[in-house]
Parts: sequence; C-alpha cells; structure tokens
Amino acid sequence: MSGYTTYFRYTSGIDGLVDRMNKKSSSSNASLPIHLPPCDTDYSSWPTFRDMFSALYKNNSHIGNIQKMYYLLQKTEDEARDIIRTCPITNEGFDMAWKNLVDRYENKRVLVNAQLKSLFNLKSIDKESGPNIKCLQRTINDCITNLSLLGIETKSWDIIFVFICSTRLPEVTLGLWEQSQGSCSDLPKWELMDKFLTARYQTLESMSDIR
Repeated sequence: MSGYTTYFRYTSGIDGLVDRMNKKSSSSNASLPIHLPPCDTDYSSWPTFRDMFSALYKNNSHIGNIQKMYYLLQKTEDEARDIIRTCPITNEGFDMAWKNLVDRYENKRVLVNAQLKSLFNLKSIDKESGPNIKCLQRTINDCITNLSLLGIETKSWDIIFVFICSTRLPEVTLGLWEQSQGSCSDLPKWELMDKFLTARYQTLESMSDIR
C-alpha cells in the first residue's frame, strides 16, 4: 500500500470518527469541556495546551482512548494536527499521537527562549491607560510563571524584571514609581513593583470611569 493510500485511508477514518463523535456528543447529557484553545505550531502555547488537555481529557478515566483521540483532533490545528492525522484510529493510536506531539514540542531550550523573547521584546507604553499597564504587568508575570514551570530559578531576577518594566512605562507612571522609592538605595523587588502597577492601573481605570 502506497504512502498516499495509507494517508487518505487514515484521513477518511478520522473524518468518519469526527462525525460519529459529534453525534455521540450531541446526544450525551454529560458533555466534556470544549473551550480549550487549539494548539498550533507555536512553542509558547504548548505548555498551556499540554497541561490543560491532560487535566480535561488525557487523565480523565471516564473516557476511552478513541474519545481522547477525537478531542485531540478537535483541539489541534496546522502542523500539530498533521502530526496526529498520521496515527491510526485505535486505542494505541492516541498514545502514539500524544508521544509525537511531546517529541515535537517538548523542547525546553526553545520554550525558555520563547519566554525570554516575549520578556525582552515588550513594547513601550506611550499612553497612560489602565489596560496598557495591566497588560504589561500580566505579560511579565506570565513569563515569570512560565519560566518557573520550566524549571528556571528566577528568585534573583527581580532587578531584571524591574528594569525591563521601568523602561516600558509611560513618563508619568515612571515618575510616580521613582517617587515611591524616595531616597531608598536598596534594589527594588519585583513584588513591590507588581503592587505599584496594580494600584496604578486601578487608579487610571477609576479616573477613566469618573471622566
């Protein structure tokens, strides 16, 4: 049997499986969560997808591997889905598909580099606004969390996070941050700046509502 014949046989089987599972899911009173963002070829999205899919589907003892394969097909796209479509539609096929995804995206060096790129490429804020400051704060905190999940120790990185954030703040907010430090010569902790940012964007949001 040629490679193309095998590919189209599996493709047809997958399409049929999707149809059957859709009918089964629509008739079931206890449907599983389906709001998991799809995984594509973005390394940075893999850890979140891996952990969420494992919690919702892979480690769910109430569904079989065929159903897990269905949900895996539903929740992947682009290259990730192409990797899965080459696997047979069997109980063993799900384990094979999951292993293939792990082998493809579980690259710690690439994942760490993606977080560092996100951190160092943060855009400067030109306009004083609550949403802008909140977005900057959330992005830095997300990077800190993701680096920790990847086994990177960041407890001594406070000065780096504070410096990067300071260089991205709009002029008035930066002035208020420096003013809050007074004559203190100690290196500020990220936790302190994190609290300052929360208070600042809440103030800006309140001002916006009043106006």
